[in-house]
Amino acid sequence: MKTEDDQTLVVRCRNGDRAAFGALVVRYQKPVYNAALRMLRDPEDARDEFEHNFQARNLEEVGRFPLTQGQRIGTEPVGWVSRMFIDETSNSLVGGLMYPGVVAHLGAVSLADGAETNLHDVKGPMKYSVTSTAWDPVARRLFFTEDQSRKRDLMYLDLSTGEVTRIARNARIGQLVFNRKDRSLWGVRHQGAR
Repeated sequence: MKTEDDQTLVVRCRNGDRAAFGALVVRYQKPVYNAALRMLRDPEDARDEFEHNFQARNLEEVGRFPLTQGQRIGTEPVGWVSRMFIDETSNSLVGGLMYPGVVAHLGAVSLADGAETNLHDVKGPMKYSVTSTAWDPVARRLFFTEDQSRKRDLMYLDLSTGEVTRIARNARIGQLVFNRKDRSLWGVRHQGAR
């Protein structure tokens, strides 16, 4: 495997490529730490100096980009929510929602006016985070889990058709993540389910 030169990685970093930034950190963290250790002669001081300078550079880099202005899209709090995703097709946030007096569900919240649409009731929600979710924006599939306090079924809702499909029964999987590059779904398998 060919290793990219530093100049190429720096150009990629300047264009917002996090992987390139990570590659530079991995490449230089040990030599920089060792230089600090030679100067300071104390491992703890060297770690502190490395972290301080590293964090200062990170904050400086983050400061180059303006903060996004907050925008209220609804008038009422929604209670507990899962991780939410932007569905550009419907111009809405999609994810799990649960609040007093309303059955836990997958919902769409309009970014234009805050109107909420119930897409599918979630069986056996988790307290506070409702369900584990992941989003495939190309296929418009919202992956989620049901029966949180049991053995967690792995499901998806096709937002184009409204159909719900079970992928795996009693999968014991949570912390879902969708990899857009290879279109794979990842999750953490839990062993302690009843």
